[in-house]
Amino acid sequence: MSPRIRKVGTRAAKTAATKVAKGIFKKAGPKLRKARRLAGGGSGYKKTFFAKHPHLKGKVWVHHAVPQAVMKRYPGLLTPAEMHALDNLRGIPKGRVNNRLHLSVLRRQWERFYRNNPSPTKQDLYDFAARMDKRYGKFFDPPVIIK
Repeated sequence: MSPRIRKVGTRAAKTAATKVAKGIFKKAGPKLRKARRLAGGGSGYKKTFFAKHPHLKGKVWVHHAVPQAVMKRYPGLLTPAEMHALDNLRGIPKGRVNNRLHLSVLRRQWERFYRNNPSPTKQDLYDFAARMDKRYGKFFDPPVIIK
């Protein structure tokens, strides 16, 4: 066997394939991003949020009340404009609050929602997001208070 040919399925072959793929995407990345931006595919949701709340820049992570994963899980249910609209964006303070709430608690709640709702309506998504806002909105910045 030639030293340049690797047996398919070996760790070395997988590593080599990964390096090639990373190289291709690294070279194409800026062009793909520019093409997406020119085609209107970039969301700009952070700019939308910080245009309304400039004092929070660098202090919060921008979170979607209805998660972006919905776009892949339920294609066509929401438009990109609805997904990235200001009323679907929340600021979660960086640090412990983000780590605990955004990256753990909210994610688990939404995963449960996905399991229990294989075919939700748009209203189901908004209702569940409102429940999450009511329960956790006091931790957001600015706070979301629902009575």
